[in-house]
Amino acid sequence: MNYAIVSERAYLALARGDSAEALRLFDARPDSASYGGGALDNLVHAQLLAVRGRARDAETLLERPQVGFNPGMSPLEIMRALETGRVNEQLGNRDRAIEGYALVVRAWSNADAELQPFVTEARAALARLNAEPRKAEADR
Repeated sequence: MNYAIVSERAYLALARGDSAEALRLFDARPDSASYGGGALDNLVHAQLLAVRGRARDAETLLERPQVGFNPGMSPLEIMRALETGRVNEQLGNRDRAIEGYALVVRAWSNADAELQPFVTEARAALARLNAEPRKAEADR
């Protein structure tokens, strides 16, 4: 089955409230033939993976380089950074989590009110992560 059809069916499953079916379909997508349009699909797929306890799979997906032309930082990239922060925090990858959350704060600290909940989440995560001693320091 081609990429677009599988992706479309996954979003329809989400619209029906069936995240398990959506995840199954995203997992079944062909690796190629997204024609550079897979960035949103990959973000949604990573979010579903993380919610289902598959943080390592989500991390792998978020670490893939994005294809296509992007002349600047898009809102999608900021949301991807937020999800990267969430997933890496869940996995205990403190520095990578901080990196993701910090990008959200830098990019959207003065954004419209609709985006401020994401900034609030990222700031809270940064405060939490910066309050934790580094693993090497804790092991001393």
